[in-house]
Amino acid sequence: MKNRYFTLVLALVVLSLTSLGLAAETLGPIIVTENTNTKTGEVGSPTGMQIISVDLYPGEEVKTSVRVRNVLGVSATLETSVIGRIAEFIDIENPHIDLESGEEVYLNLSIHVPMDAMSGIYSGSISLQLDDIKSDIPANIRVLLPQRGLLQIKIEPLMESIHPGEGLPVQITIKNPQRIKQNVNLSLQLLKSGTGEILSEVKNTYYITETTGVRRYLQISQDVEDGRYGVRGVIQYLGIDGRIEEIEDIRYVNVKKPLLSTTFFGIPIWFILGIFFILMGMCLAFIIHRRREAERKRYLGMVDYRRLPRHGKRSAFIGRIAESGVRAFLELDRLTEHVLIAGSTGGGKTVAAIQRI
Repeated sequence: MKNRYFTLVLALVVLSLTSLGLAAETLGPIIVTENTNTKTGEVGSPTGMQIISVDLYPGEEVKTSVRVRNVLGVSATLETSVIGRIAEFIDIENPHIDLESGEEVYLNLSIHVPMDAMSGIYSGSISLQLDDIKSDIPANIRVLLPQRGLLQIKIEPLMESIHPGEGLPVQITIKNPQRIKQNVNLSLQLLKSGTGEILSEVKNTYYITETTGVRRYLQISQDVEDGRYGVRGVIQYLGIDGRIEEIEDIRYVNVKKPLLSTTFFGIPIWFILGIFFILMGMCLAFIIHRRREAERKRYLGMVDYRRLPRHGKRSAFIGRIAESGVRAFLELDRLTEHVLIAGSTGGGKTVAAIQRI
């Protein structure tokens, strides 16, 4: 077999996998020559090539890609496959690619650990063959020990108190730190204090792949009494061991009826307040009227109406007392009496006459 020299340039590109522990770097040029020790032309991992290494929990999945460029100078077919125990975890989206000279493509890889996978280290390689030249990228996948409670829930009522008949907004965060793909049943409940009785409930189902936040409204019934109530969020999902896992979080909120809807000895407060304001209005109007009447008076002297002549056979109506409207009478028998007031000028005759009258 003739000695042939080919150049195969590979670059491994990591796409958002740092947090999951995927270790890879851009690979430099790799010179692949005929392996005289074997007749297959297969060569081992060249010096400097990085190993694909990732730690995953059962149910987790990551994606990456390998960049391949044909520098053979002629068209060639790239064949890729997964070898070893990692074959059950890695899928290659485009395993057969025809490359023109100098053409560059990406091999898309999906690494997924089934829910029932046993913990441990799984080794193998990704085989790349360009015509009759081969190269392998070693890969190790460590399946971590399954953990219970893969998901967490946190709820936060956005109001400290609420009236019956209103909707309580609740912010719900479903934490998924391991990015497990799960169908999650969410139940948001209003609980009666002391007994834990469910007074109202809202249910939803979500498919989550990462930490997810949603806002839901919990309707408060009109007949809920005043008091402190629990708001509980519960999520259910299928655990790694095949059993239903249930996680919950609880907060508290005060329910208060509006002031006008309460009662006092069976009488609605709105009715009592209405009567009160009507009476207050009447009192205020009376006070204003009396004040205006007092401002219009010209005489400030007080009249003792008990000492005035009464209506009778020997009395005559002579008019009404000013600013009071009280009828005034004159006793006819008093007309027979005469008084003479004598005195010098300025001696007080007029004052004496007024006092007499």
